[in-house]
Parts: sequence; C-alpha cells; structure tokens
Amino acid sequence: MFVGGGLRHRPRSVGGIDRHQPCGPSRRCGATVRGVQFLSPEWRRALREAAATNGLTRDQTCSIGIEVHDGVDRIAWRMHLGPDGVMIDEGSPDVTLVVDRVTAAALAQGTLNAQRALTDGRLSIRGDARTLAAADATLAALGDVFAAVRAATDFS
Repeated sequence: MFVGGGLRHRPRSVGGIDRHQPCGPSRRCGATVRGVQFLSPEWRRALREAAATNGLTRDQTCSIGIEVHDGVDRIAWRMHLGPDGVMIDEGSPDVTLVVDRVTAAALAQGTLNAQRALTDGRLSIRGDARTLAAADATLAALGDVFAAVRAATDFS
C-alpha cells in the first residue's frame, strides 16, 4: 500500500446529507445517477458531478490521468486533486494510468486493485509514480465519493 498524507475533509451538506458520513448507493450525493454505461460520456459526466459535490481536499495539487484503450478507441480523462477538491476534466496529468477496458471495469467495480493490476502487467504508469504515492489517502477516500456512480453503472 502506498503511504500518503495531506488529506483533509471539508464538511459540506449536499442535498441534506452530512458529508462526514460515507456516501453510498442508498444515499443521495449530489445529482441522482441512473443506469449509465461504463466509459460513456454520461458516465464521465456522472463522475464529474460526483467529484464536484465531494468534500475531499489535499494540501498539495496533483493530477492523475486515466487512459482506457477499448479496441481502437482511446478514452481519457484527468482527475485533479487539490485544495479546491477533486475535479474530473480533460487537462494534462502529472501521471497517467493506462489500462484496457476489461481491467478498467474490474478496477471500477473493486474486483481488482491497482497494485495487483500493475504486478500482473494489466496496468502501466506513464510519468512519475511518486505522484500516486503522495495522493494515496485521497485516492482511497474516493471510493465513497464515486459509490453512487459505481452502483448505477452498467459494466456490460
């Protein structure tokens, strides 16, 4: 497990929910998400909306790119972590995680962790991997932020 730090939680009430409590499929966190296809523009929009309503912040800024290869298509986005929270956009990342669609789906569903995917050769890293180590605590907390999106995602 990577060691990270600098994680703070900004208390925030969204939709009447105290953001100190974990957000899951049965709780409303920002916009309601219903039946989105994995990796579709609607799915990425749901990620952006979930990220915008979270209360996670980091003292230092970093950005992590996710690049998924789906046959001939390449789907990419950036997760920017910093003092203003977590944002999903299309900017240039400090480090990029590169995976195929099957691996991306397993990671998103939580049936595979990134360390295992890396050691199995199913995930590659472009850029400075120390960026990931520094953001480990924030990345671990993101599972709760994206739980509603994950529960509403069609991974087929």
